[in-house]
Amino acid sequence: MVTVYRALDGRGLNREETSCILRVHRDFDRYIRGAVRRRMRDSSDADDIVQECYLKLIRYAGRLVQLDTPQLVRYIGRVVDSCCARYWKSRKPTEELRDEMPDRKAEQDISGRETYWAFCTALEQLSGRDRLLLQMRYEGGLTAEEMGEALGMTAGNVRSALTRARKRVRMKMDGAAGKTGG
Repeated sequence: MVTVYRALDGRGLNREETSCILRVHRDFDRYIRGAVRRRMRDSSDADDIVQECYLKLIRYAGRLVQLDTPQLVRYIGRVVDSCCARYWKSRKPTEELRDEMPDRKAEQDISGRETYWAFCTALEQLSGRDRLLLQMRYEGGLTAEEMGEALGMTAGNVRSALTRARKRVRMKMDGAAGKTGG
């Protein structure tokens, strides 16, 4: 319940919308979690999908207020289906990430392993905000607009911040390669 309250904070929802979201959490949380877990193979991913479902429901709280219970259940089911489908679609490798992440097959040779570990080290050295942005984009598959809404930023600011984060990864990897003599 704490995460739902935290997600509601600063959303500008009126009292009716807020109470509707809290009702959804109270009455349908088990349904949402069960539906997501049935569609997902990994329970750690399921929790992320549930969170995404709640964020989407909060985004459209104005619509939820107008629905009666059967319509609300169908709407929640469509949100769950949409979020799960987005997850499976995002599992495909993205072109943008391929530029930063070394080929996993390259781990077989020594230089490939060094590149892979330089990438991992570079990620660990990033600020929490940069890591969060990269995770939301590449692991979560969120668009700049969705990230901006979740973080309270404009889509343009998100794109700029992502560009800077990718640049920092490259710089840190180049710095690590220089230290190892590569």
